[in-house]
Amino acid sequence: MYDVAMAKMWPASIRLMDNNQFVFGMSLKTEVKSKTHELMDKAKKFVVTEILKYEPEKMCLCTIVYEGTPEEVHLQQSKVNSLAKKFKGFRAGPENGERGYFLTFVIAYIRDFAFEYGYVAESFETSCQWKDVSRLCKNTS
Repeated sequence: MYDVAMAKMWPASIRLMDNNQFVFGMSLKTEVKSKTHELMDKAKKFVVTEILKYEPEKMCLCTIVYEGTPEEVHLQQSKVNSLAKKFKGFRAGPENGERGYFLTFVIAYIRDFAFEYGYVAESFETSCQWKDVSRLCKNTS
């Protein structure tokens, strides 16, 4: 995300989800409706975990929204994809991005539901300078 900011190639929205959010988002995955989709999901998981050697308990995710003319979107996607590769990232597909944004709304509804039972919690979005990200995460967990 730092390199995206420094490249001055800003998508309309880019959000970082830590591993806890990633795992929670994966638990919201809807039931597969066909054997073909089920097979495809298993193949994707195999490639990510066994071939690319990503560890699901260490993964994070960026959800990204692009806006503009087709040319502008293509340029943004090309730049962001090349930066992702630099850090061993990959494009996970629009359905995962949609799930990431859906998670944002689910958290708010869970919070409101929990209020009914005396639980107090809040979710928030913030921004800070890159040099302060680790401290921000530590101080808010």
